[in-house]
Amino acid sequence: MAEEKAWSQVNRRRAELIRKCRESGLTAEESKELDQLQRTVDQRLEPMDRQLLAAARAVPTIRGGTPRCSETVNRRPLRP
Repeated sequence: MAEEKAWSQVNRRRAELIRKCRESGLTAEESKELDQLQRTVDQRLEPMDRQLLAAARAVPTIRGGTPRCSETVNRRPLRP
């Protein structure tokens, strides 16, 4: 629970800095803080990114042999 609260605070602060960056710019200190927060987020999400990439690679592509919907429908035998 404490970890989730800390994670929420990190994300909240990161969002504040991103918003400020877009609206009015950041000081050098804020820019360094945002860079550190981004690295923290990247490290936390890296395992999930690897899982998602592996799952995406396992899905066949349309070009790679997955039939298009119309081709699949046309190959099905008609029922009486």
